[in-house]
Amino acid sequence: LAVDGPIGEKTTYNISARQSYLQFLFQALRLPFLPTFNDGQFKIKHKFNEKNQITFVGLGAIDQFRLNESVNDGLDPNDPDDAETIEENNYTLGNIPINEQYNYTIGAVYKHFEENSFQTIVVSRNALNNSAYKYQDNDESDPSKKILDYNSTETENKMRFENTIRKNSWKVNMGVNLENARYTNSTFDRIATPQGSITRNFESDLTVNKYAVFGQISRPVLNARLDLSFGFRLDGNDYNTEMQNPLNQFSPRFSASYSLTDRWSLNFNTGRYHQLPAYTALGFSNSEGTLINKERLKYIQSDHVVAGVQFNPDSKTKISVEGFYKFYRQYPFSLS
Repeated sequence: LAVDGPIGEKTTYNISARQSYLQFLFQALRLPFLPTFNDGQFKIKHKFNEKNQITFVGLGAIDQFRLNESVNDGLDPNDPDDAETIEENNYTLGNIPINEQYNYTIGAVYKHFEENSFQTIVVSRNALNNSAYKYQDNDESDPSKKILDYNSTETENKMRFENTIRKNSWKVNMGVNLENARYTNSTFDRIATPQGSITRNFESDLTVNKYAVFGQISRPVLNARLDLSFGFRLDGNDYNTEMQNPLNQFSPRFSASYSLTDRWSLNFNTGRYHQLPAYTALGFSNSEGTLINKERLKYIQSDHVVAGVQFNPDSKTKISVEGFYKFYRQYPFSLS
Protein backbone atom coordinates (compact mmCIF):
# COMPACT_ATOMS: atom_id res chain seq x y z
CA LEU A 1 0.00 0.00 0.00
CA ALA A 2 1.37 3.41 -0.98
CA VAL A 3 -0.30 6.81 -0.61
CA ASP A 4 1.20 10.20 -1.41
CA GLY A 5 0.13 13.71 -2.29
CA PRO A 6 -0.12 17.29 -1.07
CA ILE A 7 -1.72 18.61 2.12
CA GLY A 8 -2.45 22.20 1.22
CA GLU A 9 0.03 24.35 -0.68
CA LYS A 10 3.05 23.95 1.62
CA THR A 11 3.00 20.30 2.75
CA THR A 12 3.51 16.98 0.97
CA TYR A 13 3.37 13.43 2.34
CA ASN A 14 4.32 9.89 1.36
CA ILE A 15 3.19 6.79 3.31
CA SER A 16 3.74 3.13 2.42
CA ALA A 17 3.49 -0.31 4.05
CA ARG A 18 4.48 -3.79 2.87
CA GLN A 19 4.26 -7.44 3.94
CA SER A 20 6.23 -10.28 2.41
CA TYR A 21 4.63 -13.37 0.88
CA LEU A 22 7.49 -15.67 1.90
CA GLN A 23 5.43 -17.32 4.66
CA PHE A 24 2.91 -18.54 2.05
CA LEU A 25 5.63 -19.58 -0.39
CA PHE A 26 7.59 -21.50 2.28
CA GLN A 27 4.42 -23.24 3.42
CA ALA A 28 3.61 -24.27 -0.16
CA LEU A 29 7.18 -25.56 -0.57
CA ARG A 30 6.79 -27.53 2.71
CA LEU A 31 9.71 -25.85 4.46
CA PRO A 32 9.94 -26.22 8.28
CA PHE A 33 10.18 -22.48 9.03
CA LEU A 34 7.89 -19.61 8.04
CA PRO A 35 9.28 -16.02 8.07
CA THR A 36 7.01 -12.98 7.79
CA PHE A 37 8.51 -9.57 7.05
CA ASN A 38 6.56 -6.32 7.54
CA ASP A 39 7.75 -2.76 7.07
CA GLY A 40 6.39 0.74 6.71
CA GLN A 41 7.63 4.26 6.17
CA PHE A 42 6.42 7.84 5.96
CA LYS A 43 7.78 11.23 4.96
CA ILE A 44 6.12 14.61 5.55
CA LYS A 45 7.71 17.81 4.26
CA HIS A 46 6.47 21.28 5.17
CA LYS A 47 7.80 24.50 3.69
CA PHE A 48 7.14 27.46 6.01
CA ASN A 49 8.57 29.98 3.53
CA GLU A 50 11.51 30.38 1.17
CA LYS A 51 14.01 30.28 4.05
CA ASN A 52 12.59 27.61 6.40
CA GLN A 53 11.46 24.01 5.92
CA ILE A 54 11.04 20.88 8.05
CA THR A 55 10.88 17.20 7.13
CA PHE A 56 9.59 14.31 9.26
CA VAL A 57 10.71 10.80 8.38
CA GLY A 58 9.82 7.43 9.90
CA LEU A 59 10.89 3.87 9.05
CA GLY A 60 9.87 0.68 10.83
CA ALA A 61 9.91 -3.09 10.41
CA ILE A 62 8.68 -6.21 12.20
CA ASP A 63 10.22 -9.58 11.32
CA GLN A 64 8.38 -12.62 12.69
CA PHE A 65 9.52 -16.21 12.53
CA ARG A 66 7.60 -19.35 13.44
CA LEU A 67 8.05 -23.08 12.97
CA ASN A 68 5.96 -25.08 10.53
CA GLU A 69 5.33 -28.01 12.86
CA SER A 70 2.81 -29.59 10.44
CA VAL A 71 5.46 -29.83 7.70
CA ASN A 72 5.58 -33.65 7.97
CA ASP A 73 1.83 -34.14 7.69
CA GLY A 74 1.03 -36.42 4.76
CA LEU A 75 4.55 -37.80 4.41
CA ASP A 76 5.07 -41.57 4.56
CA PRO A 77 7.88 -42.60 6.95
CA ASN A 78 8.11 -45.95 5.14
CA ASP A 79 8.98 -44.24 1.87
CA PRO A 80 12.78 -43.76 1.64
CA ASP A 81 12.52 -40.28 0.12
CA ASP A 82 9.85 -39.15 2.58
CA ALA A 83 11.81 -40.67 5.48
CA GLU A 84 14.87 -38.62 4.56
CA THR A 85 12.75 -35.46 4.27
CA ILE A 86 11.12 -36.16 7.66
CA GLU A 87 14.56 -36.58 9.26
CA GLU A 88 15.82 -33.29 7.78
CA ASN A 89 12.65 -31.46 8.86
CA ASN A 90 12.83 -32.84 12.40
CA TYR A 91 16.48 -31.79 12.69
CA THR A 92 15.60 -28.24 11.60
CA LEU A 93 12.54 -28.07 13.88
CA GLY A 94 14.62 -29.32 16.80
CA ASN A 95 17.48 -26.85 16.42
CA ILE A 96 16.29 -23.59 14.93
CA PRO A 97 15.02 -21.02 17.49
CA ILE A 98 11.85 -18.96 17.26
CA ASN A 99 12.85 -15.37 16.60
CA GLU A 100 11.14 -11.99 16.45
CA GLN A 101 12.72 -8.65 15.69
CA TYR A 102 11.41 -5.13 15.31
CA ASN A 103 13.15 -1.85 14.63
CA TYR A 104 12.24 1.74 13.84
CA THR A 105 13.79 5.11 13.13
CA ILE A 106 11.91 8.38 13.46
CA GLY A 107 13.22 11.90 13.17
CA ALA A 108 12.92 15.47 11.97
CA VAL A 109 15.21 17.68 9.88
CA TYR A 110 14.85 21.47 10.07
CA LYS A 111 16.68 23.71 7.58
CA HIS A 112 17.09 27.48 7.58
CA PHE A 113 18.51 29.15 4.46
CA GLU A 114 20.43 32.43 4.32
CA GLU A 115 22.18 34.24 1.49
CA ASN A 116 25.50 32.37 1.71
CA SER A 117 24.76 29.62 4.20
CA PHE A 118 22.20 27.27 5.64
CA GLN A 119 21.76 25.65 9.04
CA THR A 120 20.50 22.12 9.70
CA ILE A 121 19.09 20.65 12.93
CA VAL A 122 18.44 16.90 13.05
CA VAL A 123 16.65 15.15 15.93
CA SER A 124 16.07 11.40 15.71
CA ARG A 125 15.45 8.19 17.62
CA ASN A 126 16.16 4.64 16.47
CA ALA A 127 15.51 1.36 18.27
CA LEU A 128 16.12 -2.35 17.72
CA ASN A 129 14.54 -5.20 19.70
CA ASN A 130 15.66 -8.77 19.08
CA SER A 131 14.31 -11.86 20.88
CA ALA A 132 14.74 -15.60 20.43
CA TYR A 133 13.81 -18.68 22.44
CA LYS A 134 14.02 -22.45 22.13
CA TYR A 135 12.73 -25.45 24.10
CA GLN A 136 13.83 -29.06 23.79
CA ASP A 137 11.35 -30.92 21.55
CA ASN A 138 9.60 -27.52 21.21
CA ASP A 139 7.78 -28.29 24.47
CA GLU A 140 7.13 -24.85 25.95
CA SER A 141 5.00 -26.29 28.79
CA ASP A 142 8.08 -27.62 30.64
CA PRO A 143 10.45 -24.86 31.94
CA SER A 144 13.21 -27.42 32.51
CA LYS A 145 13.43 -27.95 28.74
CA LYS A 146 14.36 -24.33 28.02
CA ILE A 147 17.52 -24.16 25.92
CA LEU A 148 17.57 -20.51 24.88
CA ASP A 149 15.85 -17.36 26.10
CA TYR A 150 17.37 -14.21 24.64
CA ASN A 151 16.21 -10.60 24.45
CA SER A 152 18.24 -7.52 23.59
CA THR A 153 17.43 -3.87 22.84
CA GLU A 154 19.39 -0.99 21.36
CA THR A 155 17.97 2.54 21.55
CA GLU A 156 19.67 5.75 20.38
CA ASN A 157 18.44 9.35 20.75
CA LYS A 158 20.42 11.79 18.59
CA MET A 159 20.71 15.52 17.99
CA ARG A 160 22.96 17.16 15.38
CA PHE A 161 23.52 20.81 14.39
CA GLU A 162 25.36 21.78 11.19
CA ASN A 163 26.23 25.10 9.59
CA THR A 164 27.28 25.14 5.92
CA ILE A 165 28.77 28.30 4.40
CA ARG A 166 29.60 28.98 0.73
CA LYS A 167 31.42 32.21 -0.10
CA ASN A 168 34.11 33.25 -2.61
CA SER A 169 34.83 29.64 -3.71
CA TRP A 170 35.13 28.54 -0.09
CA LYS A 171 32.87 25.90 1.39
CA VAL A 172 32.88 25.46 5.16
CA ASN A 173 30.88 22.90 7.11
CA MET A 174 30.94 22.57 10.91
CA GLY A 175 28.75 21.03 13.56
CA VAL A 176 28.22 19.16 16.81
CA ASN A 177 26.56 15.86 17.59
CA LEU A 178 25.05 14.57 20.86
CA GLU A 179 23.68 11.08 21.46
CA ASN A 180 22.22 9.05 24.29
CA ALA A 181 22.30 5.28 23.77
CA ARG A 182 20.95 2.41 25.87
CA TYR A 183 21.66 -1.29 25.40
CA THR A 184 20.04 -4.14 27.35
CA ASN A 185 20.64 -7.86 27.11
CA SER A 186 19.01 -10.77 28.93
CA THR A 187 20.50 -14.14 27.97
CA PHE A 188 19.87 -17.71 29.09
CA ASP A 189 21.70 -20.23 26.92
CA ARG A 190 22.44 -23.92 27.40
CA ILE A 191 25.23 -25.21 25.15
CA ALA A 192 26.00 -28.89 24.61
CA THR A 193 29.72 -29.74 24.67
CA PRO A 194 31.67 -33.03 24.80
CA GLN A 195 32.29 -32.28 28.49
CA GLY A 196 28.59 -31.74 29.21
CA SER A 197 26.09 -28.91 29.21
CA ILE A 198 27.29 -25.35 29.83
CA THR A 199 24.80 -22.68 30.92
CA ARG A 200 25.24 -18.96 30.40
CA ASN A 201 22.85 -16.72 32.29
CA PHE A 202 23.41 -12.96 32.56
CA GLU A 203 21.75 -9.56 32.21
CA SER A 204 23.24 -6.26 31.06
CA ASP A 205 21.90 -2.71 31.13
CA LEU A 206 24.26 -0.13 29.60
CA THR A 207 23.77 3.61 29.01
CA VAL A 208 26.34 5.58 27.00
CA ASN A 209 26.36 9.31 26.29
CA LYS A 210 28.27 10.23 23.13
CA TYR A 211 29.47 13.58 21.79
CA ALA A 212 31.28 14.78 18.67
CA VAL A 213 32.56 17.93 16.97
CA PHE A 214 33.33 18.01 13.24
CA GLY A 215 34.34 20.44 10.52
CA GLN A 216 35.42 20.58 6.90
CA ILE A 217 36.79 23.31 4.62
CA SER A 218 37.35 23.12 0.86
CA ARG A 219 38.06 25.31 -2.15
CA PRO A 220 39.50 25.11 -5.69
CA VAL A 221 42.96 26.58 -6.48
CA LEU A 222 45.25 26.86 -9.54
CA ASN A 223 42.47 28.29 -11.70
CA ALA A 224 40.05 25.66 -10.38
CA ARG A 225 42.22 22.78 -11.65
CA LEU A 226 42.97 21.56 -8.12
CA ASP A 227 40.23 20.96 -5.53
CA LEU A 228 41.46 20.69 -1.93
CA SER A 229 39.50 19.66 1.14
CA PHE A 230 40.49 19.21 4.77
CA GLY A 231 38.29 18.00 7.59
CA PHE A 232 38.35 16.59 11.09
CA ARG A 233 36.14 14.91 13.66
CA LEU A 234 36.47 14.49 17.44
CA ASP A 235 34.46 11.73 19.15
CA GLY A 236 34.00 10.84 22.81
CA ASN A 237 31.69 9.16 25.28
CA ASP A 238 31.43 8.34 28.99
CA TYR A 239 31.93 4.55 28.74
CA ASN A 240 35.44 4.66 30.23
CA THR A 241 38.32 7.08 30.86
CA GLU A 242 40.08 6.31 27.56
CA MET A 243 36.99 7.15 25.50
CA GLN A 244 36.04 10.27 27.49
CA ASN A 245 38.87 12.36 26.02
CA PRO A 246 37.93 13.35 22.43
CA LEU A 247 41.60 13.97 21.60
CA ASN A 248 42.14 10.20 21.77
CA GLN A 249 39.67 9.91 18.89
CA PHE A 250 40.94 12.75 16.68
CA SER A 251 40.10 11.93 13.04
CA PRO A 252 41.69 14.17 10.37
CA ARG A 253 40.79 13.82 6.65
CA PHE A 254 42.33 15.28 3.49
CA SER A 255 41.39 14.99 -0.18
CA ALA A 256 42.63 16.43 -3.48
CA SER A 257 41.50 16.22 -7.09
CA TYR A 258 43.68 17.54 -9.92
CA SER A 259 42.42 18.02 -13.48
CA LEU A 260 45.13 16.98 -15.94
CA THR A 261 42.90 17.90 -18.90
CA ASP A 262 39.22 18.62 -19.43
CA ARG A 263 38.59 14.87 -19.39
CA TRP A 264 41.29 13.34 -17.18
CA SER A 265 41.81 13.91 -13.46
CA LEU A 266 43.73 12.39 -10.55
CA ASN A 267 41.99 11.81 -7.20
CA PHE A 268 43.50 11.22 -3.77
CA ASN A 269 42.14 11.12 -0.25
CA THR A 270 43.33 9.92 3.11
CA GLY A 271 41.86 9.97 6.58
CA ARG A 272 41.60 8.43 9.99
CA TYR A 273 38.27 7.11 11.22
CA HIS A 274 37.07 5.98 14.65
CA GLN A 275 34.14 3.68 15.33
CA LEU A 276 32.67 2.57 18.64
CA PRO A 277 32.79 -1.22 19.19
CA ALA A 278 29.49 -3.09 19.00
CA TYR A 279 27.10 -2.80 21.95
CA THR A 280 27.35 -6.57 22.43
CA ALA A 281 31.02 -6.06 23.34
CA LEU A 282 30.49 -2.85 25.35
CA GLY A 283 27.59 -4.31 27.36
CA PHE A 284 28.88 -7.84 27.93
CA SER A 285 28.77 -8.64 31.64
CA ASN A 286 29.31 -11.54 34.02
CA SER A 287 26.65 -13.13 36.24
CA GLU A 288 27.18 -10.35 38.84
CA GLY A 289 26.37 -7.66 36.27
CA THR A 290 29.95 -6.33 36.01
CA LEU A 291 30.93 -5.02 32.57
CA ILE A 292 33.88 -7.25 31.71
CA ASN A 293 35.28 -5.16 28.86
CA LYS A 294 34.85 -1.70 30.37
CA GLU A 295 38.51 -0.94 31.08
CA ARG A 296 40.06 -2.54 28.00
CA LEU A 297 37.88 -1.50 25.05
CA LYS A 298 38.81 1.48 22.87
CA TYR A 299 37.39 3.02 19.72
CA ILE A 300 38.22 1.00 16.61
CA GLN A 301 40.71 3.01 14.54
CA SER A 302 41.16 2.76 10.78
CA ASP A 303 43.52 4.70 8.49
CA HIS A 304 42.49 4.93 4.83
CA VAL A 305 44.54 5.89 1.75
CA VAL A 306 42.75 6.03 -1.60
CA ALA A 307 44.13 7.06 -5.02
CA GLY A 308 42.75 6.82 -8.52
CA VAL A 309 42.32 8.22 -12.00
CA GLN A 310 39.09 9.47 -13.57
CA PHE A 311 38.09 9.85 -17.22
CA ASN A 312 35.04 11.80 -18.46
CA PRO A 313 34.54 11.04 -22.18
CA ASP A 314 31.44 13.28 -22.21
CA SER A 315 29.14 15.18 -19.87
CA LYS A 316 27.05 12.09 -19.10
CA THR A 317 29.75 9.47 -18.51
CA LYS A 318 32.41 8.93 -15.85
CA ILE A 319 34.96 6.10 -15.73
CA SER A 320 37.23 5.77 -12.70
CA VAL A 321 39.76 3.29 -11.32
CA GLU A 322 40.83 3.43 -7.68
CA GLY A 323 43.00 1.55 -5.26
CA PHE A 324 42.81 1.70 -1.49
CA TYR A 325 44.69 0.62 1.61
CA LYS A 326 43.14 0.33 5.07
CA PHE A 327 44.98 -0.29 8.32
CA TYR A 328 43.02 -1.20 11.46
CA ARG A 329 44.02 -0.81 15.10
CA GLN A 330 42.35 -1.58 18.45
CA TYR A 331 39.92 -4.02 16.85
CA PRO A 332 38.20 -6.22 19.47
CA PHE A 333 38.13 -9.97 19.09
CA SER A 334 36.97 -12.87 21.25
CA LEU A 335 39.51 -14.07 23.83
CA SER A 336 37.87 -17.51 23.87
